[in-house]
Amino acid sequence: MAENLQLVTEERLDRNFDVLTQYYEHWLAYPDLLVDFLKGDINFNLFFYQRMFLRIGLRYRYMFATFTRAFSKSFLAILILYLRCMLLPGSKVFICAGVKEQAAKIAREKIHELWDLMPILKEEMSNKVGEKPRFDDDYVRLVFKNGSILDVVSVSNSTRGGRRTSGLMEEVILIDGDQLNEVILPLMNINRRRRDGKVNPREPHQAQIYVTSAGYKQSFAYEKNIEILVRMITNPKSSFCWGGDYRIPVYHGLLSETYIEEIKESTTYKPESFNREYLSRWSGNSEESFFKFDVLEKNRVLRTPEYKANKRGDSFYVISIDVGRLNAQTAILIFKVHPRQNYYLKKLVNIITLDNMHFSQQTAEIKHLIQLFEPEGVVIDGNGLGVGLLDYMIQNTVDEKRGLVHGPIGIRNDEEYQKIQPLDAPQLIYVIKANEGSNSDMHINCLSQIGGGKVEFLISEAQAKEMLLNSKKGQALTPEQRLLTLVPYQLTTILHQEMSNLRPKVEAAKVVLERINRRYGKDKFSALEYGLWYIKMLEDEYLKNRNKKKYTIEDLLLMN
Repeated sequence: MAENLQLVTEERLDRNFDVLTQYYEHWLAYPDLLVDFLKGDINFNLFFYQRMFLRIGLRYRYMFATFTRAFSKSFLAILILYLRCMLLPGSKVFICAGVKEQAAKIAREKIHELWDLMPILKEEMSNKVGEKPRFDDDYVRLVFKNGSILDVVSVSNSTRGGRRTSGLMEEVILIDGDQLNEVILPLMNINRRRRDGKVNPREPHQAQIYVTSAGYKQSFAYEKNIEILVRMITNPKSSFCWGGDYRIPVYHGLLSETYIEEIKESTTYKPESFNREYLSRWSGNSEESFFKFDVLEKNRVLRTPEYKANKRGDSFYVISIDVGRLNAQTAILIFKVHPRQNYYLKKLVNIITLDNMHFSQQTAEIKHLIQLFEPEGVVIDGNGLGVGLLDYMIQNTVDEKRGLVHGPIGIRNDEEYQKIQPLDAPQLIYVIKANEGSNSDMHINCLSQIGGGKVEFLISEAQAKEMLLNSKKGQALTPEQRLLTLVPYQLTTILHQEMSNLRPKVEAAKVVLERINRRYGKDKFSALEYGLWYIKMLEDEYLKNRNKKKYTIEDLLLMN
């Protein structure tokens, strides 16, 4: 057998250069076939989905994979990095996770698993002094004979200034999004260069692999998932977003079906957790959320937004505003209120946002809405930016967009403004001046009203779009008109996302809400709870008057 061995010489390589080039390009496109070649007679075979995973991971610049436990996603992702280092000399690839020790543990386990399955892979390691494989509790570093390096990096400021050509974000749901954007992704500012110093234009440079189980929709990971999904649509050659549930590992014998059934039947295992861990479904809200997404969604029953007053019986409108200016968005919510025997039913019939507008322009738009809806009251936050808007509201306003002048709108509950505003101005504005105590009361009122089914919202944009396309009126609209029609439904979804992103903490017996993910705003939520608080005051007065005892002459005679 030894007589058949042939030494690898420069002459032999030159003689077989074309054949070797074909193999090299073939294995870059079909890395699973390279694995088949390297494993030899070892009893280790890739499943179909694993072959897909390897091919996608080496062909695309961005891959986001949401898969369940037992899918082997970490093993496959690290195998991709290892093959990239082998096939692309001079690659500098990294692995990161929420905690550096976690990334090192995963890398250490999976690399040794690879070496056990395919011992020949270990021959790719450099034997030079100081370049032997390093496995520490919080660090892993491999140096390849061709100059490639694979290591673990920390998602922290200590990593700043490094340079890498591609990387794996392991369990991205546990990674801080700000640190990833500011520290980790800038590591990949450089392209890998070939031995001749040139850049291969067909190579997926700065390749990023995101693997994770499902988490919460308020998370950075979900935003990145959506971002890559959109990239997949707009630039399908660069990005791939996919996922799978427990049925794939069960089918291949990697996960016990009996175990899954036991989890389903368990009274202590929450359905939301099962959806995330085994169905790869991103949850609508975090378990920390003050408002539960499923409750909000259950109240989405209104089919049609309203753009002007359509009063029936004793119904009336309330406009609630959270004020922004220039780069901040102003959120305007339109409530339609229906008095019932024992409560007020509140319908959020429209949401309007004003972007990059000066107060004079915002005032014109708000006064136009007041003309359209003839509201019982207009609620405006009197703290911060709201004061600037109030100053404009009590003056005449030139509406350049519509070519008219709106008269002043007065304030009903602020003595200082009542001294300076025109006496004949309709006093429609109610000023909310929130503090810690009133904020807590408003939070609790908002939760109670929604939980009690007393607030109704517009249906989802998906339902609205289906309804629109099934109607003759909707079919006659242009694509641009359809998009505009769906805006109130989309803004309602954003409102619910803002609410699901709020978690409570109790300070001095007061409820304080803080954002789970700082990327989500809360302007629409603020306008919502301002409006509901004002309507509650009207409701309390209504019920108080309704419940007053009305005595007749007969009642008085009986009392004597």
